[in-house]
Amino acid sequence: MTRLTRPVQAGLIAIVLLMPFHAFLSVWAGSIFGHQALIQSWKEALAVTLVALSLAMILKNPQLIQRFRTPLFYAVGAFIVVALTVTLIARPNLTAAIFGIKTDIEFLALFCVAFLIANKNLLTHLTRVILVTGVAVAGIGMLLSYALPPDFLKSFGYGPDTILPYRLIGPQAFGIRTPSTLGGPNQFGAFLILPLCLSVAMMIKRWRWWQVPLTLTLIGGIAASYSRSAWLGAAIGVLVILLALIKSKRALLATVIALVVLGTTGAFLSFNTIKNSDLSFYVLHESTVAEFSSNSTAQHGTALSAALASVAKHPWGLGLGSAGPASFHGGVADIPENYYLQLALETGIAGLLAFLCIIVILGWQLLKDRRQSVIALALFGTLVGLSIENLFLHGWADSSTAFVFWILAGTYLGSHRKGATDGN
Repeated sequence: MTRLTRPVQAGLIAIVLLMPFHAFLSVWAGSIFGHQALIQSWKEALAVTLVALSLAMILKNPQLIQRFRTPLFYAVGAFIVVALTVTLIARPNLTAAIFGIKTDIEFLALFCVAFLIANKNLLTHLTRVILVTGVAVAGIGMLLSYALPPDFLKSFGYGPDTILPYRLIGPQAFGIRTPSTLGGPNQFGAFLILPLCLSVAMMIKRWRWWQVPLTLTLIGGIAASYSRSAWLGAAIGVLVILLALIKSKRALLATVIALVVLGTTGAFLSFNTIKNSDLSFYVLHESTVAEFSSNSTAQHGTALSAALASVAKHPWGLGLGSAGPASFHGGVADIPENYYLQLALETGIAGLLAFLCIIVILGWQLLKDRRQSVIALALFGTLVGLSIENLFLHGWADSSTAFVFWILAGTYLGSHRKGATDGN
């Protein structure tokens, strides 16, 4: 490649290594030195640097741009163009728009960078880092949930003005919802879906005894998050991995239909039972006490209804930063509790369709490689699981989960492109 390849690869490894601990380190350093927002911006500074170095590589060797002439990267380019065009026309709050670019485009830029400089050595290093950091985050989360005092993280600057050190499920069904080292309990659970899928895929394809405690630790971490969307995403991700290995199309179709029927029937029959028992606090997150996760299910429904009405009113979009977490920086927060509706509000129906094309094309490529590559199998399961999770939360808006997944995905695709080598 070029002499710029190694620094870019090192930068990507640094991001994947540090992002699981980014929230914790930022809050802790901010409580000591102040200027937390400036400290948090290290990842943006590094991302911009890596993009700039990648562009320099392309300018030096214009033939590298040929690698991006595929339907997947055409879809990525279309989404970015639509998102920026809608933003320029709609002119939302400038600060919110900048945060919107950070939320919706930054991880795709790193995806492209990883694809450009990928090789199989980098893929191996990233996979190991993800597994190790995943186990570490899960272990810390379980300690915070079951062993350490609930307010342990207050010693590191956690509180109402930064990140809450914990939340409770409800007064009748006790459970500590810890953020571990992520930005919150939901982010904690979602982040672990990728390492869990990697671990499960490796157990199926390359059995080793140590994979059992590793997998159990990751499952324990997801359980300790009490994040319903993460539970669902992880379960579906693992199920998809198992289903993807079925060779017969008829057997696969029959299995899927049976699971859908059984799942729907089971959910319908058990809903009233759950509703009238202590399980409602765990499954529905219902409580009338403010410090608990209060009436979460009803809040999701209200937010979704409002978002759908707004999309119908503004089908062309309101610009990046007009919805989702970035909208907090624009004066009026609009949280639709669904990443796809967030994109529809920000980039319009056209932007949403372009993003869905990215997901579908990437998923299809990973599905085709599922029998040849453990990483492809794990990434496919994770993509499906996180895509489901984003129906209920703004999953891709969490930079820890988004950066790690899309960097690994870009590295996998780039390392398996025609002409890629094992070394540098």
